This record gives sequence, structure tokens and C-alpha cells, in this order.
Amino acid sequence: MVEYKKLIECLRSDELYLYELFCRLSYWMALRVSDVRSLRWEEILMADQCNVKEGKTKKERIIPIKPEIREKILEMYRLLGSPDTHRLIFLNDDTGRAF
Repeated sequence: MVEYKKLIECLRSDELYLYELFCRLSYWMALRVSDVRSLRWEEILMADQCNVKEGKTKKERIIPIKPEIREKILEMYRLLGSPDTHRLIFLNDDTGRAF
């Protein structure tokens, strides 16, 4: 946990908000890389829960989003310039695909 907090602090101080969000979502939601990469803003922004179909297992999971996590997601959304809610969170603008 100490290493995680250190990582988050470093990413924040370097203004690497997208990487910070990736780490936070992976940790909070216990998702694999491929599952985090497929998330869209509309699925997590201001939501009480997130429905995820895991890429590897094909299982569907309902992940609750606590109010304090929802607030942090909203903060990260604003720091990233409030992108279109329909787009992938981790979209590579050059390729049009997820990172």
C-alpha cells in the first residue's frame, strides 16, 4: 500500500493524470489491464456502479463505486479536460483505439 500511495503521489506531482487514473481504477476496481483499457467515461462518471464484462473470463461483474471514489473520478475527469463522456477513457487519439 505504501508503494501504491508513493506512485500516485509521483504521478500527481508530475501531472501525469491519465496514468494516475489508470492506476487508481485498476486498484479500486480490481480489473485487469485489458478491462481498464475498455472503460468509457459514461460507465464510471457519476455512477453508483460499473458493469464490466471481463475480457479474459467473459464473466460479468457489477462493481460498486463509493461516493469518495466517484468524487476522485470526477476530479480526474476535470484535470483531463472533461473529455467526451462517450469516448474510451484511455483512447489513443493517433490510432483511435485504446492504449
